[in-house]
Amino acid sequence: MTGGYLQTEYKKIKKRMSEYRFGYIKKSLPIKKILEYHLSICEDYAKFTSTLLLNIYPESELCFVRIPEHVATAIKINNKMYVLDQKLPVLTVEDWVQMREVQLKKTKFYKIIKDGESLKTKPTEYTERTGQINKINTTKIVEELKKKLKIKEVDKSSDLRINPLKPITISLKNYAYLEEDEITEFSVIESIKNKIEDELVGDFKEIFDLTLDQKDKDLVLKIQLVGERNEA
Repeated sequence: MTGGYLQTEYKKIKKRMSEYRFGYIKKSLPIKKILEYHLSICEDYAKFTSTLLLNIYPESELCFVRIPEHVATAIKINNKMYVLDQKLPVLTVEDWVQMREVQLKKTKFYKIIKDGESLKTKPTEYTERTGQINKINTTKIVEELKKKLKIKEVDKSSDLRINPLKPITISLKNYAYLEEDEITEFSVIESIKNKIEDELVGDFKEIFDLTLDQKDKDLVLKIQLVGERNEA
């Protein structure tokens, strides 16, 4: 559920509840209610994500990252801070703010501290690294996607001729801020795979080719589907 309907339903639920949580994340739903109603906005999602991470990685450094009208959770791994937002990909803070098209100086950070059964936050500073548009290894991404989607190479010597349909084009906005980073690359490939699944409703058997091109800060994915198969 998204948009106005989500906000309306969210407000209805909260009007019936007395256990609002006040503080940094204002009036967000308790975790048990998020699970019960399967309904949340970014503040709930950030709190839910941080709770899971604290249970799995209790020694890791976590923080909430707030930009205008949005908040997400970040975790430090190998001295880099990665943002886990509501959707893939997982990105470094610099890449995330670039993809969100906001300035890092307008981004606020709040360190998450576990205090018994509750969470506390305190403002913290973030050491900025330079975010920039990178040259993306599109060949590597396409190869990994083909493996995951089990796309077979077209046999040029086959006695079947493929009449391809007009390719499906998917624009991947701001994906060229990715770093050469194992975590980022893995999550980006999963993100693109999810977009293909959404577009084709999980039906990959008619895909016979994928191409990925970089255009400045964006990537452009083209999915080539098989048309009629005729004997040569």
